[in-house]
Formats: sequence, structure tokens, C-alpha cells
Amino acid sequence: IIMSVIEREPNNADAQAFDDWLDSSSKVQKMPFIVYFSGSRSEFERSTLDPWHEGLAGVSYRMDEHWILGGEVLKSRRYGLDDENISANAGYRFDKSKGVSMRAEVTPGADFLPKWGFAASGDVRVLPGLKDGWIGQTVLTMNARHRRYQTVKVNSLDPGLVQYFLDGQTWLTLQKIHVWDSAVDAVDHGWSVKLDVDFSALAPVRAYLLRAESPENDLGVPVKTRTFATGAIVDITDQFGIRLDYTHDNRSGSFLRDEVLLGTFFKF
Repeated sequence: IIMSVIEREPNNADAQAFDDWLDSSSKVQKMPFIVYFSGSRSEFERSTLDPWHEGLAGVSYRMDEHWILGGEVLKSRRYGLDDENISANAGYRFDKSKGVSMRAEVTPGADFLPKWGFAASGDVRVLPGLKDGWIGQTVLTMNARHRRYQTVKVNSLDPGLVQYFLDGQTWLTLQKIHVWDSAVDAVDHGWSVKLDVDFSALAPVRAYLLRAESPENDLGVPVKTRTFATGAIVDITDQFGIRLDYTHDNRSGSFLRDEVLLGTFFKF
């Protein structure tokens, strides 16, 4: 599910944990814990919509070369209402070439976030890449998710492909999105393209660009959304870093939204 989080929610702060975990050259870290925090504010073109605010706290624990565990608490304010979402996830790598993960979430007294949901995902390396490193490994992914809102159920099935380049310093992620929403009892489709670049050879910075077009659920109504997102993670020290993300959403016939997120993380 961490791959799904990165693709569908690029402002999530645990992207680095997944990258380290999937890297075939990565060893069990001397600092297996990552604790992260973030806060965001969304502004709208329509003056009738109040800003959205979100705060997130999470932890990731890499037990060994096989298991990674994590959990998050998200507090969100939208439409003058407050929701608190709690989630837990676990991932297991069989070997360097394949792995699976699961995630469960619940929102007590939900107003706009899912009342509860669960997800599962998997990845498998299908090509090892060339020896010169210019074309790296090719990974196929599959993400499935079920979410129950106050009035609707939303299911998604998203196959994807990750292609690495330049000895793993750059990778391109393509994803096809299929969403079934019980409000319309139909399947809608979307896509996302994401480019990640690790500049660690020059500076302690990792950055990404994302472009996506997919149906998003807004208070029980599926809305076609065009998204542009970009962000960067900066390692201040070996144990501490910050991240900054910007997301622009164009929800057709609904609103334009600009979100700025600032986060930090600690390893120990």
C-alpha cells in the first residue's frame, strides 16, 4: 500500500521508507525507526470555500530485511468539520524481487473521510535491467483498496509499472486507475505518471513530479480530478530531514485547490 500512498497521495511523508525498503542494494538499517510529522493548508479559488487543514503523525519500523510495520494518525478539517483517521500497515518482502503489503484504516464518527477501509498491494520485479545501469530493474505493481464512506462504497484496482534508470537514482512510475463508486454504480478510469530523482550523488535531496487524472470521492460524489504535484525531501543530517510538497487539484465543475505541505522526519 505504500506504493499506492505515494501514487495517490504524494504528500504522504513515508515515501522514503518505501524507497529504502524496495532498493535491492539496501541493507537492514542501523536506525530502523522513522518518525514523521507533517502539516498542510489548502486554499481554493472559490471564496465560499474555507481553507482545509491537515496534520499527520506517523511511524515506520523496519524489523529486518523482510518486515516493515507502520501506523499513522491524521487529523483533517474540511467544510467546517473535523475528522480523525487512524491507520496501520504491514509489509513483507519475500526476497529482493517481490513483496506484499496490507493497510487498514478507521475514522471514528466520520463526516467526510472513510468510516473504515482496507487495502492490499504487491510488487514483483520482472526485468533485472542492464549491467551498465542506464536501464535498471522493471517492477510491476498492483494495488487494491476498499473504502466505506457515510453513504457510499468506493473500490479501486490500480495496476502499475515502475522503471528504474541510472543505477536506481531515477525512476518512472506509471499507474492505471480503476474506481468503482456505489453512488453511480459504474467504473471510472484514470491514470498517473510520476518521476522521482535522487540527487544524493550531488546533494542530499530527493525530488518528484507527478501528473494524474483520476476520479476522486468528494462527500460521496465521484469527481474527475486533474492533479499536478511536486516536492522534495532534504536530509539535514543522517537522522533528521524535512520535506516540502505542493499540489494543485482541478476538480472538474467543483473547485481549484492549491495545497502546501511541510513535514519533517527523524530516524533512530
